[in-house]
Amino acid sequence: MTRHALCLLLMATGASATENVIDVQHDARRGVTCYLLNGVGISCIPDSQLQAGNERQLSPHE
Repeated sequence: MTRHALCLLLMATGASATENVIDVQHDARRGVTCYLLNGVGISCIPDSQLQAGNERQLSPHE
């Protein structure tokens, strides 16, 4: 899920040859992890949807 969200975020912001900076912020009180792209775009994912380690591999369609 995380890779999928990051890919969508990069596509939505029109990622080009310029360097993109992704800042990861975790909010334990709200139980979410957020990804900020260049200080402009933001995507948050509930911790319950994040994988701990490599328990399973993502398929190309995820």
